[in-house]
Amino acid sequence: MQMKKNTLIILLVLLPSCTWWGQTKSEPTSGLIVVNVLDNEYYKDRRIDGSINVLVDELDAKSDTCVKASKVVFSCTNYYCTSSGWAAEQLAKKGFKNVYAYEGGMAEW
Repeated sequence: MQMKKNTLIILLVLLPSCTWWGQTKSEPTSGLIVVNVLDNEYYKDRRIDGSINVLVDELDAKSDTCVKASKVVFSCTNYYCTSSGWAAEQLAKKGFKNVYAYEGGMAEW
């Protein structure tokens, strides 16, 4: 698990273009978007450095601002939380090819 954590930290250095950060939609760069799908209060309490908070009910609209080649990893609380897997499935249905669920979430992190 430490290897996954270290790899995720390294990949956080370069983030793809996406208006989730107030940028304009453009070609993706070699990076990773880490999205925490927890409520704001949990996100403020504990999160992966460099991650952004997008609520599940905002996911559809906010994902329209991203290039579909972007690499996106969703996280939530732990293995019992299904939100990260659900979010990854929703983006995959919209044509995103590089979406993943970090199912260990904050408990593992």
